[in-house]
Amino acid sequence: MRTRTDLDTVNPGPRAISLSFPDTEGSLKAYDSGEYCHHSSNSEKWPYWGDTAIPKKYVQDKWTGLFTYLDFLEVGWQNVIVVQKPF
Repeated sequence: MRTRTDLDTVNPGPRAISLSFPDTEGSLKAYDSGEYCHHSSNSEKWPYWGDTAIPKKYVQDKWTGLFTYLDFLEVGWQNVIVVQKPF
């Protein structure tokens, strides 16, 4: 997305994604080492908006006791975390 010359014609959602994780190598290293990775879009209107990448190691290490871990699926460009709330 970053290399596109027509970003001004692209939907605002994908356009914002093109600005996510500007330190690509650092973000990939953090993700691969099991760190929770978030990049805020710094929007005044939506300050909580951004992109987040949660690796399997983070879920297994940090969510212990909160949920019963069932599965972690890598589906296309999106991870699906399957957990069960304790009874």
